Amino acid sequence: MEEEHQQTIKNDLVSCEKVIGLKQVLKFAQRKALKVIYLAADVDRSVGEKVIAAAKTHNIPVLPVSSKQELGDMCGIDVSAACVGMFKDISEF
Repeated sequence: MEEEHQQTIKNDLVSCEKVIGLKQVLKFAQRKALKVIYLAADVDRSVGEKVIAAAKTHNIPVLPVSSKQELGDMCGIDVSAACVGMFKDISEF
């Protein structure tokens, strides 16, 4: 079941428009352009707190991913990623 969930997230992240990294996620969360934020479980506490605070302020769901390395892999990049934001569809604006 967990593998299916992870594969679904990976498929979503590969096929969508997204931003990767704390600065970009916070920037686009403030603009209310994100529909979901994926947050690695092994991020530094301060990073997690910033992401969760921004998500709460702008009513964006935060979904956990087991590690930064796995989140980077899911995005198809060769480095780890603390957080990733998935853009809303244009029709949602």
